Amino acid sequence: YVMILLEPIEALALVEDSHVREKAVNSALSVATALDENRINSYYLDFVRRLATHDWFTGRISACGVLGPVLTRTTNHNAREEAKHLFARLCRDDTPMVRRVAAAKLGEIASQWQIHNEHYFSTNDDCATVDAPNQVMHQSNPEPQNDDLESLITLFTALAEDEQDSVRLQTPRTCVQLANCIVSNEKRCQVALPAILKAVADRSWRVRWSVACDFDSACSTLDGCQDQLCSAII
Repeated sequence: YVMILLEPIEALALVEDSHVREKAVNSALSVATALDENRINSYYLDFVRRLATHDWFTGRISACGVLGPVLTRTTNHNAREEAKHLFARLCRDDTPMVRRVAAAKLGEIASQWQIHNEHYFSTNDDCATVDAPNQVMHQSNPEPQNDDLESLITLFTALAEDEQDSVRLQTPRTCVQLANCIVSNEKRCQVALPAILKAVADRSWRVRWSVACDFDSACSTLDGCQDQLCSAII
C-alpha cells in the first residue's frame, strides 16, 4: 500500500516553496524503491504524468526530478517511451524555470538510460553472440541506444542555445555528464567541445563562470581536447 503515499507527495510537489518541492521529490524517489515493476508502470507513471502535464509550472519542475525510476526500474517499452516523451516535453517547456531544471537533469537522465542499458546487457543472453570460427564475443554497446543518444544530444543542443542564461548556465556540467555516457572519445569531443567553447564566449558572465567551475571535469572527460579547452579558457 506504499503507493498511497504518492497522493500527498504530489500535493507537496506542487507548492511554490522550492525546499518543500525538493523534499517531495526525494520522498517520491524513496517510495519508488519500494514499488515493484508493475506498480512503477501504473501508479508511479501516472504520478509522473500528472506532474509533467500539470498546469502549474511547479508541478512540471518537480516532474523533472521524479522521472528516473521509470527509466531504471522497468523494462516496459511503452512506459519508458512515455517517460522519454515527457522529459523531452519538459525540455521544450514554455516556462524558463522548467527548462532550467530539465537542463540540469539532462545529464542525470542520460546516466539513467545508460544504467538501464548496462543492466539489460548484463542480464540478456541474446545481447552477446559468438562469431565463429574466430570465437569472438560481441556485446552491445552499454551507452544509450543510438536513437536515445541522438534525442538527448538534440535536447541538449537546444538547451545550450536557450535565450535564458539561467538555462544556458547548466550547459557545462550537463555537457560533461552527457559526454560520460558516450563510449567513443571522438563522439564525446564532437558533442561536448563545441558546446563548451560556445559557453566560454557566452555573453552572460554567469555562463562563463560555470565553465570555469567545471573546467577540470571537462578536461578529464574530453581526452585529447585539453589543448583546445585550455586555449579557450585562457
